[in-house]
Amino acid sequence: MSKNGFKTEILTVDAVSTTSLSQPELGDIIFDSSDNKLKIYNNGWVDLAPSTLSTETVFANLNDFSRNSPTQLIPQFPWTSPVKLTTPITTPTSSGTGCSFSPNGEFLAISHNTTPFITIYQRSGTTFTKLANPATLPVGNAVACSWSPNGELLAVAHTTTPYITIYQRSGSTFTKLLNPSILPTSTPRDCSFSPNGEFLSVAHALPPYMTIYQRSGTTFTKIANPTILPPLVTNSCSWSPDGQFLAVTIASTSSQVYIYQRSGTSTFNRISSILADSLAFGFDSSWSSNGEFLTIGMDVSPYIAIYQRSGTTFTRLYNAITSTGSTGYACTFSLDGKTLAIGQLNTPYITVYERSGTTFTKLPNVTANPGGEIKGISFSFDRQFLAMTHTSFPYITVYQTSSDIPSNQLGVLKKIKRSGT
Repeated sequence: MSKNGFKTEILTVDAVSTTSLSQPELGDIIFDSSDNKLKIYNNGWVDLAPSTLSTETVFANLNDFSRNSPTQLIPQFPWTSPVKLTTPITTPTSSGTGCSFSPNGEFLAISHNTTPFITIYQRSGTTFTKLANPATLPVGNAVACSWSPNGELLAVAHTTTPYITIYQRSGSTFTKLLNPSILPTSTPRDCSFSPNGEFLSVAHALPPYMTIYQRSGTTFTKIANPTILPPLVTNSCSWSPDGQFLAVTIASTSSQVYIYQRSGTSTFNRISSILADSLAFGFDSSWSSNGEFLTIGMDVSPYIAIYQRSGTTFTRLYNAITSTGSTGYACTFSLDGKTLAIGQLNTPYITVYERSGTTFTKLPNVTANPGGEIKGISFSFDRQFLAMTHTSFPYITVYQTSSDIPSNQLGVLKKIKRSGT
């Protein structure tokens, strides 16, 4: 599964003239080449910056996540003709379960089911080098991993108590934090940081089936359970980009997804129960960057369900997508919300779609498939890399798009609300 907790208030940006966009969408942001101003579409183009800016100024420091800047402009590579990279020299030790890029794309975490249970790579160009293991390792088979939005913390869910291990990163060193005083009740299936890093959710196998922690600095405190709990084992938990909604998938044929909405500082109320398909179990889930679309992987054809959100209403788009051909175990949207990748049970193991409006068009299969069942998948923040972990050796596969950043410098504007620090 992929749990990148940094997807927050992301808006599309193109360096083009307003007159060249025939169908802008509400909230689109462009760098207007006619007068060198950032503009936002709100039933008409409105200046976002008070003065003119050069393209160089707009794109300065776009890869620097250390400045605590409230906004960062991130270029997006087109996802075309991906090339399979050379396997890292040191591979995970066993079948992978989770996969997650850090927010700046420098680190890649892979959870797996034999010691050291978590393998962390540092990327330099197209080379992924395994870091030294943390001094204190997770206890038991790891099932998922998730980064905080600033890349400072890494949570790992595993099958033996304390069930959740949280590391603090300093450079390339990962130090285990103290366990929460109240632990999840049973074996987790997933974990996920909220987009502002204030909450950490854990999906697990026994009542209450979901545990939510509120973070203050490096302390994680369990909040009260929602009044309406999931009815059975939960397989995943994922946050909408604004942190207002939490989707929880369920191993149940009566309702595969529960949607919770946050009220106040730490109350979560169930607002929706979604039945994707009868006789289907819900697996992974992923939100588009604007929170409009929610994708659910499942074990019944077409193996993936797309919902469009309007306020608190979720409507299934039955004709939006063609079948992946086998169970969708893992799914992830790119940062700009226009590319959706599905990790699946059978060959070709990876299916990628491009979104235009409410239509998801299947792209050609990769030329060299991963060779095994995908359990975790993650785009890098700039969509240049797509990493996945699978059940067969070498347990990790990374693809790089063959395209350069386009001349119109397609990008996304990213805003982080740094709550709970």
